[in-house]
Amino acid sequence: MARPQPPREGIIAALWIPTDPRGRVTGRIVGLVTPLDVMEAIVGEFRSPAERLKPQAQKRGDGSWLVDGFMPLERVEQAVGQMRFPPADQRDCATLGEFAAARLGPATKEGATFDEQGCRFEILDMDEARVDKLLITPLNCGSPVLRTKPAADR
Repeated sequence: MARPQPPREGIIAALWIPTDPRGRVTGRIVGLVTPLDVMEAIVGEFRSPAERLKPQAQKRGDGSWLVDGFMPLERVEQAVGQMRFPPADQRDCATLGEFAAARLGPATKEGATFDEQGCRFEILDMDEARVDKLLITPLNCGSPVLRTKPAADR
């Protein structure tokens, strides 16, 4: 029995079917390899569009949290645990990014920080004027509920 030949250089993997030197099919097709399959084999699995749009909060080894700016404040409370925001009808922001922008006002930019409720909030990334990623680092525990208005308004 002839040994199947590997694909020649330049052949598209999705079209390769093992054949013998005479061109006869020597194996069977168990599936097709797509360009996405090849890319995922090289760089790892890609998140779906729905997964990419779902805000994430990742706890890091040092106890800090890397949080997407478009995460709703209710989900931030669930993820981080020690944080408490006023009810939605008593505040003027819905997401963590809006909350940070309200606190910082015109100083909202990458690297800007502020302290609230025993945590330091640092803006790590912005997408034009939108706060994209924040780092929340606990400073202590047991602080009061976060204020609803920026410091300049009090």
